[in-house]
Amino acid sequence: MKIVAYSDPHQHDYKNHSWTTGSGLNSRVEDVAKTVSEVYEYADLIGAPVIFGGDMFQIKGSIPVAGFNEIYKIVSKRFKLTQPDIMIPGNHDMASADGSRHALEVFHDGTNLVIDQPSVLSPWPNIVVAALPFPMKNGKFNIRKFVEGYNTCLSEVKDPKYDGFFRILVSHCFTNELMAKYLGIAGDISGKDLLEDYNFVLLGHHHIHDVIDNECGHKCVSIGAPLQHTFNDVAEKRGFIVINTETMSVEHKPLQSRKFWAFSGESEISPEKAKGGFIRCRVSSKAEGDRARKKLEDAGAVSVVIELIPKTPVKKRLDLTTGAKDEEIIKKFIDSEYCETELHKPTLLTLANKYLEKSA
Repeated sequence: MKIVAYSDPHQHDYKNHSWTTGSGLNSRVEDVAKTVSEVYEYADLIGAPVIFGGDMFQIKGSIPVAGFNEIYKIVSKRFKLTQPDIMIPGNHDMASADGSRHALEVFHDGTNLVIDQPSVLSPWPNIVVAALPFPMKNGKFNIRKFVEGYNTCLSEVKDPKYDGFFRILVSHCFTNELMAKYLGIAGDISGKDLLEDYNFVLLGHHHIHDVIDNECGHKCVSIGAPLQHTFNDVAEKRGFIVINTETMSVEHKPLQSRKFWAFSGESEISPEKAKGGFIRCRVSSKAEGDRARKKLEDAGAVSVVIELIPKTPVKKRLDLTTGAKDEEIIKKFIDSEYCETELHKPTLLTLANKYLEKSA
């Protein structure tokens, strides 16, 4: 069976790199809606259910009206399917400190199942799904709450009635492996530990798509965001995934949304990348910045940020012979570019030698 999964659109009223479109929408709100719509269109095309991994919206407890309306129109078309979709809220969707209220509540309708408590269900033939929404307490991730929910779900997943079923875990958290790989820090849990009990683990929260395999062929999948959000995402692939429970395959489907690109200097600008994109170019002078802006605008960039960063001259090494005397060290320092002073250097040398004589 094929299942489509996506996560982390982070819909909100964007202040940066945006404008009002002909439809009256914020341009980036429109971009997010387009990418989400493409996910569901593909699911319709192949006749697959959809799993959503959390963080549909960005600002906790505050949903932009226009952005919400666009997403609701897309998702509500799926409410009367013959096989259900599954959605879990992420930390950005939460509206209360314990996670009991969230932005996805109204998306629960008919066969669109919004799971906001640790739950086990069998939505599709011979497949059992454990759903673990973001485990929040006092507004923060709570590992004890996650472990309790995980153990509760696992005991039910292991019920004899699910013997021989394909096991899927859906959650919204960071794994140690992926956080160490990309950020050099610890995550919430070990992805490989989760694979001891599940064939597939599908995770939202981490915006980069990646796959952790274990020796049994089970897969822990960071779904990844459907589009780039900031300049931190430069060159990162964005889209959704399709998993196949029969072949144990994971296919990443890229979405052609607007991209962020960063260039260091006018000479690095690529017109092909700049076209239709959000561009940052760091330059060493105002003149270079003016030329870079024109080049980017001529290439069709929709947003241009020029950052002026003057070049810092590289200072030469101050070479000294082994066992150099104080007088030699002082003279070489005063004659070098390290000695930044308005004082008359011969006078400075005389004063230094005078103090050396006193200290001796």
